[in-house]
Amino acid sequence: MEYSLYAIPFFHSLQYLLFASKIEGHHQMAFKSHLVQVFFLVLAGVLFFEMVPNYLDILFGTVTGLGTIFFYIAFPVFINIHHFFIDSCIWRGK
Repeated sequence: MEYSLYAIPFFHSLQYLLFASKIEGHHQMAFKSHLVQVFFLVLAGVLFFEMVPNYLDILFGTVTGLGTIFFYIAFPVFINIHHFFIDSCIWRGK
């Protein structure tokens, strides 16, 4: 179960990165630039899917107050809903 919490968003983001680069055009970037970009994308993913939600759950005590880890669930839900609207705009674009 824990494997899927990391593997599915990681591989989905790689797929989406390739799709977005195809939409944006054929930009030739140096290998070093790709590594830097991937590093920052992975860092952003860890921050927004793991560290920030867990920190907020601990800070506000949502497990004891609400009986669930509210921010750990709310962040991925918000990102996926936002992702859905972005995808619908891309598919309607030229």
